[in-house]
Amino acid sequence: MFGVDNAKYGITATRLVGPGDLALFYVRSLRRGGTSNAPSKCQRVFLGPYRVKNSGALNPNHPAVNQWSPPGQYQVLIEIEKLTDKIGAVDVNALLNALYFITNKARSGRGGWQDHMQFSIISIRGEDYNTIINKLNPNHPCIGQLRRSLGTPSQCV
Repeated sequence: MFGVDNAKYGITATRLVGPGDLALFYVRSLRRGGTSNAPSKCQRVFLGPYRVKNSGALNPNHPAVNQWSPPGQYQVLIEIEKLTDKIGAVDVNALLNALYFITNKARSGRGGWQDHMQFSIISIRGEDYNTIINKLNPNHPCIGQLRRSLGTPSQCV
């Protein structure tokens, strides 16, 4: 389950995201309860692959809405599922120069390449998706950290 803010991404989630869409997540840093857990093995990684099960739907009464931080903000829910049994991660820096959708490659931070991915649902070219998928590593340290954090087995990793 993935939740988005209705005011910011409701239209994108309900009208442009659909069943069967392929998905990856960009993880800037692992956060629990609104704070970073440093040091994190999950910093600036792509995580996936996933498949969208349904278009986003406004569902403010779903239990997950109040479990996320801040409670009540992410009310448009998109069901996702693992595309394969093995979820992997790859450091963005290892792929940066090979990805077409990332511009401003020389600059990180505000105004740089991260602006393309943070707090957004974006569509990327098939070539970029394949570049990322081909480098995903199910043994990346981030995967182990997520499993410890979320508990095993998890529907996410």
